[in-house]
Amino acid sequence: MKRIGRLWLLAVLALALLCMPQAAWAADTFTILVDGENANGQTYQLDRSGTTPYLSVEVDAQGVWAGCSVTWSSSDEKVAIVDGTGKYGVVYPQQGSGSATITARAATGSGLTASRSLKVTVYSSQEEKTVITLRNGSTTLKEGETLQLICDVSPAGTPVAWSSSAETVATVDQTGLVTGHKAGKVQITVTAQDGSLAKDSVTLTVSGDSPEDPEDPEDPEDPPAGGKVNTLKLSRAKAKLYVGGVTAKYKSTLTLKPTVKPAAMADSLTWSSSNPEVATVKKGRITAHKVGKATIRVKGGGKSASCVVQVAKVPTRISLPAKGTMRVGTKVNLAKQLEMDGTVTKVQWKSSNGKVAKVSAKGVVLGVKPGKARIRVTTVNGKTATCLVTVTRK
Repeated sequence: MKRIGRLWLLAVLALALLCMPQAAWAADTFTILVDGENANGQTYQLDRSGTTPYLSVEVDAQGVWAGCSVTWSSSDEKVAIVDGTGKYGVVYPQQGSGSATITARAATGSGLTASRSLKVTVYSSQEEKTVITLRNGSTTLKEGETLQLICDVSPAGTPVAWSSSAETVATVDQTGLVTGHKAGKVQITVTAQDGSLAKDSVTLTVSGDSPEDPEDPEDPEDPPAGGKVNTLKLSRAKAKLYVGGVTAKYKSTLTLKPTVKPAAMADSLTWSSSNPEVATVKKGRITAHKVGKATIRVKGGGKSASCVVQVAKVPTRISLPAKGTMRVGTKVNLAKQLEMDGTVTKVQWKSSNGKVAKVSAKGVVLGVKPGKARIRVTTVNGKTATCLVTVTRK
C-alpha cells in the first residue's frame, strides 16, 4: 500500500512539472553569458581605442530551449554592431559614442520564443577633440567669381557641412567652393558633423564688379578708323560645364578669354548665349544653369567667334538600400540598386571591412566571411550613401 502511495505521489509531481508554464522554464534556461557569467540586463563598457575593443557573448540554452535557433541584433548600429552566428556572437564598437542594447532572440521548432539582452556603452579613452581651421588666401571676390575655401579638420576624415549667412550675396557648396552673386558681406561657416559642433568661419566681401579678362598687352594703339577688328579668337571652341559642379574637373563656371587685335577694341565686344536657360555669359564668364547645349558667341568690329558649351548635372541626391544580407562566397551588384539624379554617374565604392565584404570599382560586393561591413558610395561632388551588409555562412 505504501508503495502504491509513493508511486501515486511521483505521478502527481511529474504531472505538475509537465503542466508548468513553459515561460517558467525559459526564464531559467535561456541566458546570455559573458565570460561564463549571467549577463542578462547587465551593462558593459567598450573602449573602441583599447587593446581589445570588442565583447564576446554567447547564450546558455537548456531544457526546452536546447537546440533553439538564435538571432542577434543591436538597437543602434552607429554605436555597436553584433556579429552573431548561432549561440555565439561578438559585439564591435562603431564610431558613434553612447549606448546600445544587444539582444539575443531564441525560437524553437515547437513555436516557443524568448529574448534576452544586455547593454553596451561605447567610448574612447583616446578621444581626440574635434578641431576645424579654415585656410583661405583671400577674403574678397567679385560678382560671378568663385573662391575655393579649404579647411583643416582633426581628427582627419571628420565629416563637415558648409553654410552661408546670406545666400543672395554668396553661396557655398559642400566642397567649400564659394560663388559671389551680388555686392555685400557674407559669413561662410564650416561645421563638424560628428556631434561635437566644432566650427570655424570667415567673412568675405563681394564687390559689384564682375571678373574681367586681362588686357592683351599687344597692340595698345587706339581703335582704327571705322572700328574694325582684324583678329578675334576665343581661348576654346568647346567646353563642358556641370550644374551643381565643384572645382577642377567638375565646375559650373568658366571664363573664355578672347584674343583681339587691335587690343583697344576689346571694350567694344558683345557677348551672347543661344540658350540662356542652359548657360548665360557676362563679359566672357559662362555660368551653367540646366542640362543642355548652348553656343556662346562674341562679336566686335565685324568679326565673331564662338564656343559650344555642353552642360551636364552632378548628383544632388543618391541612395542605396539601408541593409542587405548575403552568404559567404556570393556576389551582389549594389550598383544596380543605386539611385541618383544627375547625368554624371561616376562614383567610388568602398567597404568599411574588406575582411568581411569586398566591393569592386563597379559596385559588386563579395561576401568573404561572416560579419558586417558598411559599403559606401561617393559621387564626384561628395554625395554619399551607405548600405550595411550582413554576411552569413554558406
